[in-house]
Amino acid sequence: MSVDLIIVGAIIQNKTMIDKAINSCPVYDYNNKFICLDGCPKNKDNIEYQEYITNLKENYKDYTFICFDENIYFREMIKSIALKSQADKLLVIQDDVIVNYMNLGALVDDMNSIKDMKVLCFWHRPIDNEFSHHWLDIIETNGDYVKSHGWTERVFLCDKLAILNMCNYDNPTKNTKRFLEAIYHREKNLVSWKQSNEEYKLDYWKSMGTYIHRNITHKHQVGKR
Repeated sequence: MSVDLIIVGAIIQNKTMIDKAINSCPVYDYNNKFICLDGCPKNKDNIEYQEYITNLKENYKDYTFICFDENIYFREMIKSIALKSQADKLLVIQDDVIVNYMNLGALVDDMNSIKDMKVLCFWHRPIDNEFSHHWLDIIETNGDYVKSHGWTERVFLCDKLAILNMCNYDNPTKNTKRFLEAIYHREKNLVSWKQSNEEYKLDYWKSMGTYIHRNITHKHQVGKR
């Protein structure tokens, strides 16, 4: 199974954060490596941003760059790159995180063997027995892998076709239009979800296939845009 590495970036004040993100990427024989950069917001300095992009292209010549003219946000960026990718899976890392060590080959093998796993994300701290967070509802744990209603898009490994399918979900709000993780979060906050039974919720989960790794984490650098 082939994997593409996708670094997703945008205008940012601290221009060294993306270097730390790239340096933290797991060593792997990737099919292709992309740096995908959003367009400049209308209220920001595009000249400075273009200089930043030019420097990145000079420093990372082993990456393929995809740069958008318009500010389209994360969801549309992922859809665009997934349509271009020739790989089976994508490892997506945002430009303001540092990824802790992972054996990507072993994770890919596990993902291939766990048939209902479509998205495997990595939280900012380990998922232990005391874990509680409004963004996630734990369904069950199987070894290192946690089935969850909800996920994080800062760092994740995914099946390309599954993420493309998620990109085609309805996007009735500003957040769901911009961010993939917001789709599940919005669903969980609907009155219809809170009144539904577990069978309905598990059927929805099957359409998403979201897992979290219990122990592999990332550090969020909290980049200001």
